[in-house]
Amino acid sequence: MTDINTRKRGKKWEYYFEAARIGGKRQRISKGGFSTKAEAMRAGVEAMHEYQNAGTVIVPADISVHDYMEYWLNSYCIPNLKPSTVTNYRKYLRLHVLPVIGKYRLANLSAEQLQALINDMVSAGYSRNTVTGVKGILSNSMNYAVQPLHYIKASPMAFVKIPKGSRSAYKTSQYEREVIEDSIIEQIFERFPKGSSPYLPMLFAYHCGMRLGEAYAVTWDNVDFENKTITINKQLQWDDEQKFWYLTPPKYNSVRTIGIDQFVLDLLKTVKDEQERAKAYYAEYYTTIYYNENEGINEHDGEVIRFVNTYENGGFIQPRTIQHASMAIHKFYPKFTFHALRHTHCTRLLEAGAPIKYVQERLGHKDVKVTLDVYNHLTQKQTEQGNEILDKLFK
Repeated sequence: MTDINTRKRGKKWEYYFEAARIGGKRQRISKGGFSTKAEAMRAGVEAMHEYQNAGTVIVPADISVHDYMEYWLNSYCIPNLKPSTVTNYRKYLRLHVLPVIGKYRLANLSAEQLQALINDMVSAGYSRNTVTGVKGILSNSMNYAVQPLHYIKASPMAFVKIPKGSRSAYKTSQYEREVIEDSIIEQIFERFPKGSSPYLPMLFAYHCGMRLGEAYAVTWDNVDFENKTITINKQLQWDDEQKFWYLTPPKYNSVRTIGIDQFVLDLLKTVKDEQERAKAYYAEYYTTIYYNENEGINEHDGEVIRFVNTYENGGFIQPRTIQHASMAIHKFYPKFTFHALRHTHCTRLLEAGAPIKYVQERLGHKDVKVTLDVYNHLTQKQTEQGNEILDKLFK
């Protein structure tokens, strides 16, 4: 085995060790500038370990859960997953995992500790989605530590379960099932009329059931005026690592072509005409929006992309504008969320008797069970209304 050596050069210390021969010639790895011999030796040990593990600076027996998770994010998640997914993983780890188990050695992590973490989250009232998300991150990261890394022999998450219990044990969003009344809808669009930056996306949510990222990502090539349809084939997401907006397939890859009502059709014809006139008016000062994989949405390089929702001068309107709109709407309707517009669209269709499968495909629900959940909520409400009528009828 190669030895690590140290030597003093002037007032500083240096480590060095022999590396593999290249072209038959001996190679040496060294680095100087250390204040003490011990400091140089410690650095030499780390450097040799890095060299022997082909660049992986990790000692499996000693690495903490905190350091391993950072390594897993950088080596596996970032190259293979969407930036938005990596951002969510970082958030879950920072808020729920690392404060609890980050200090422990990966090799000593037990199923008992991980089960306690999950149980405590349920007891604390976190939503089932959050608990499931944390469990998924832990399972995936531990599996990666087993294969292909061989840092641990078996995953301690193998037998960790989310407690069944009562659904009431989980906290649900107070806005998750909010249906906005017609009078409030009128107020919302009076506050943000045609021409305001969030108008079209909110209209797409209310009239078409689009998600936030989908509504802001609609381009003119998605609109078929002849057949009265819009194809939803992308969404806008923020890359928190590289700080730009990028395009990705819709959630659950729910690409779909949906019908649009006459109001939306006529509106889009008007908007397109207005954009063409604005482009002629601003001439060389009209903003052209480009897209490329390395920079996302930008104004200088890539493929030209023509969003339906733009500023008068052609400028890009980012989804974060809905945050400012929400703050204004909360003054007269505190329960507002963008998702509530989508949920209201779903609910109104089911109330009007639209087939469940039609609604599922229109909204891009991953599973018809999601649509049925809304439908069951409606039937329960209708049953209560029916019982009230019954009581009044025979009182």
